[in-house]
Amino acid sequence: VSEKDRQSMLGWIDKSATEVPVQFCRIIQRLDHLEEKRKQFDRNIALTPSDEALKPLAETLYEQGRQLGALEITNQDLLTEMERLERNIEQLENERKRIRHHLDEHASHNRRIHLAIKSQQALEAYTEKLRGEKLGLLAGTIVRRFNHLCRKEDLISGAKINPNSYKITLLRREQTFAREQLSAGEKQLLATAIIWALREISNAPFPVILDTPLGRLDSDHRLSMLDYFPQASHQVILLATDTEIGPELEQRLEPALTRVYDLNELSESLYAA
Repeated sequence: VSEKDRQSMLGWIDKSATEVPVQFCRIIQRLDHLEEKRKQFDRNIALTPSDEALKPLAETLYEQGRQLGALEITNQDLLTEMERLERNIEQLENERKRIRHHLDEHASHNRRIHLAIKSQQALEAYTEKLRGEKLGLLAGTIVRRFNHLCRKEDLISGAKINPNSYKITLLRREQTFAREQLSAGEKQLLATAIIWALREISNAPFPVILDTPLGRLDSDHRLSMLDYFPQASHQVILLATDTEIGPELEQRLEPALTRVYDLNELSESLYAA
């Protein structure tokens, strides 16, 4: 035996004396542990019910599994339906908001219309009131100017103006006084008083043209009209004959006159001086 082999053999002998007993003890312990587990398995197997005993449980378990599967399918269907309902709810909510917005706009529009109607009604009521006041003021002014021109303080005591037709009704001692009871000259003075009152109430300058202004008037009424002419307007044109306004009356009007035209027709020609 060579030295190398001898050394190997000595190493094996040393290992047999030191390591092998340790490994042997470990193997014995492992076997004991496995044996104990085998015995535990045997005991567990001994406790396991027989197939006949497990059959009802297996059937119950199978049935419960089948029901569980059906419930899972139903649950999935319910989840799908819930998602659909949630989408419908969202759509309905959007539609509700749209309708609410539309109703708000409609209500706002109705409020504006209502306010416009109320404003229109208020304006119409104010217009009616103002027109009534103006017509009352005009009627009073007509009475005052007519009595002034007639030089009679109570020839008529009042007047009413229809707000729709503007027809003037004269009153004497609170009784209706027919216009036919006036003389031709008084009717002319009444027309003049109406023009005078209109210009005074409106406070608006407009030219006045009077044709034969004194033709139907007596001397007293002519003098009243002469006092009126300068106040009739800022611009007054009198188309009078020389018999109506002669030199004496023309001289009385002189302070208010701007121009005087004398129209004569001779040999089919017309000239002004």
